[in-house]
Amino acid sequence: MLKRLAVIDIGTHSILYLLVEINPKNGVFVIDQIVRAVRLGRGVEDSGMIQDDPLKKAVHVLKDFVRQAFDQHVDQVIAVGTHVFRAAKNREQVREAIRKKTGLNIEVLSDREEARWSYLGAVYGRELDRSVLVVDIGGGSTEFIFGEGNQIEDLVSINLGAVNLTERCIHHDPPLKEEMNALTEVVYAMLPKSIYTFYQKGKQLIATGGTVTTLGALQLRSDRYDPNRVNGYVMSLEDLEDSMDQLLSVPISERKRLLRFDPARSDIILAGSMILKTILLAGKFKEVMISDQGLRLGIALRAFKLDSLHHQ
Repeated sequence: MLKRLAVIDIGTHSILYLLVEINPKNGVFVIDQIVRAVRLGRGVEDSGMIQDDPLKKAVHVLKDFVRQAFDQHVDQVIAVGTHVFRAAKNREQVREAIRKKTGLNIEVLSDREEARWSYLGAVYGRELDRSVLVVDIGGGSTEFIFGEGNQIEDLVSINLGAVNLTERCIHHDPPLKEEMNALTEVVYAMLPKSIYTFYQKGKQLIATGGTVTTLGALQLRSDRYDPNRVNGYVMSLEDLEDSMDQLLSVPISERKRLLRFDPARSDIILAGSMILKTILLAGKFKEVMISDQGLRLGIALRAFKLDSLHHQ
């Protein structure tokens, strides 16, 4: 019987490790989680190919995670890949190289699968009494999942995330006003139309992904990242704009100091923040609940056969 599970999420910017256990009385609980910034998707926007250097870094991190899982006596390790694999022309060669060097067989999720499991992870254990929009802002894509409680009403994924949006629009440090304006236009052009009418139903916005959790930790003035403090934190639009003004006014070297708990995100945090701000404005949201739960937990719930979501 599956009791202890490790889930590895290989994304465009980060590789994430989650160790969970299932308890018949208390459900699924997190024992350990680790994040490593690899930027596997560097250059994929232009070349369509995963490059050798980030692949080597990814293999090194994945070997460490496999050893970690072995030392923690897991019953199973599940590795999933997201947008970076969907976008890369050489994804099968990369999957095979990783399999040979680490033993991991990476399951490449479709955009709709990624959206579904991100929603499941984000809402798990929360009391939801109204319509909810879960947004997962990644490095290469952003998922929008409209639902009510455990029922998904619509799934939309756009090929826009903090990494590829940065590579496309930002070429100065700090970014020029014209670059941020162009970036904003790109985001607005790609937003799903359903976000503009969602507010008519009454709604709650929950956001997950590295951009969002980093902003939460910044708001909390954390010296180190504490998932227990960040998970469930509610950030207002005004607070988000204040953080963006602070980050936009300084170069990457100073952003690294401000984001001392996640300095590797300092060059892409502005693009990711603009995606979040645009979603808030388009959907007429005044605040967003930050979820440290997301895709990895959703995949764990699937493995434990607790994926009781319905999609109309």
